[in-house]
Amino acid sequence: IEQTTYLDSLIQSSPLGILVLDWQGNVELTNDAFQELFLYGQSELVAMNIHSLFPPDGEIEKASEPPELIVTGRATQKGIRRRRRDGKILDLELCTVPVMAHGRVRGSHTIYKDITEQIQAFEVERQHGDSLNRLIKELESRNRQMALLNEMSNLLDCCSTTAEAGAVVVQSAHKLFPEAI
Repeated sequence: IEQTTYLDSLIQSSPLGILVLDWQGNVELTNDAFQELFLYGQSELVAMNIHSLFPPDGEIEKASEPPELIVTGRATQKGIRRRRRDGKILDLELCTVPVMAHGRVRGSHTIYKDITEQIQAFEVERQHGDSLNRLIKELESRNRQMALLNEMSNLLDCCSTTAEAGAVVVQSAHKLFPEAI
């Protein structure tokens, strides 16, 4: 009993969401962090099936069998998206381990870490990087155009006739506006 109390205390005090399923995918245990993460009360989760808890959602999930429901006997660690009760989609780091008894899979326990903010920060960083790359390309293009205009100005200074100046302008226009040709 002391060991059970100790293990229950570890589960309940974890800042990460913990879900324990039986071999059919029914909820046996969750901790407060799991309940807060997905906005469910303990009494609502008792004996709820994983398919009811996380129904298939074509927008966020392609697999037919949730990775939390392990039948292979091998641990799984992956990033996954889950829709919580209020409809918000969470990005999660998921670690699922089978619970074995007498050499058979008796169920699984899954630890959920909310990485939504990290994913959003990464996306913002990626967008900033893309924006900076576009600005760099635009600056490179403008620098090239300025160099061509300076070259044209220098060549025009050397021209003594209108015909020479016209040829310089035509040649420079081809360089400045290659897509117009």
